[in-house]
Amino acid sequence: MVTTFLMVLLYTAMSSAWAADDPIELIYHDRPPFYIHHDDGSVTGLVAEPAARAFRNARVDFKWKLLAANRQLEIVKANRRKVCAVGWFKNAQREEFSKYTTYVYQEKPMVVINRSESHALSGYRTVDKLLADGDLKMGAKLGYSYGDFIDTMVSLHKTNMITSTQSNTGLIKMLLANRFDYIFIPGDELNSILDQNAETVRKLSVISLDDMPEGNKRYILCSKMVKDEIIDRLNAQIKENRL
Repeated sequence: MVTTFLMVLLYTAMSSAWAADDPIELIYHDRPPFYIHHDDGSVTGLVAEPAARAFRNARVDFKWKLLAANRQLEIVKANRRKVCAVGWFKNAQREEFSKYTTYVYQEKPMVVINRSESHALSGYRTVDKLLADGDLKMGAKLGYSYGDFIDTMVSLHKTNMITSTQSNTGLIKMLLANRFDYIFIPGDELNSILDQNAETVRKLSVISLDDMPEGNKRYILCSKMVKDEIIDRLNAQIKENRL
């Protein structure tokens, strides 16, 4: 009886130790230049690389997992395992069910693109005025945030919006097909897309608006099963990497 009891205690202790050593799932979706999936299973990119560096330097074991963006918040919110989603914007609603690190990357400011042959955006110098024009249609990715500033303006003006599950590359194709009048896109992502699609450059007009704020900050968002001590270690390494 005593032997059995001791074995149960030993098994429980070993199980706890193994659970503590389980790698954290680092979930991402393929979206150059922020996250770039490679055939060998490696992940690079403007957001993925500093995130992975922080985990390694903090001595936190992790494994990459490719997952559609619209599933990632569901997994984090369910809190059934130790998981972190890489590169999300911070907002109050998400903070209710997750733990955030400090930001790992700051995008270039958003720009507006439309067809170079179109004069629909002529005379617009601010986001406020553009989004208030109900005669113009904004293209947007379904379920995506464009940052607090643009999201708030869209809500305030009830902007005429057409949404799609397409990537930004797909949205640009829809824009050129005259499905809507303009889209917003981070400057660094636009540069990456145009580098791969030289023919598209001459077909687009890029506009920087006067009231556009600095680029959005991207964070690592973790389930609440991830200990605060882990978040603290990651934050220390992220801040050190930014210096």
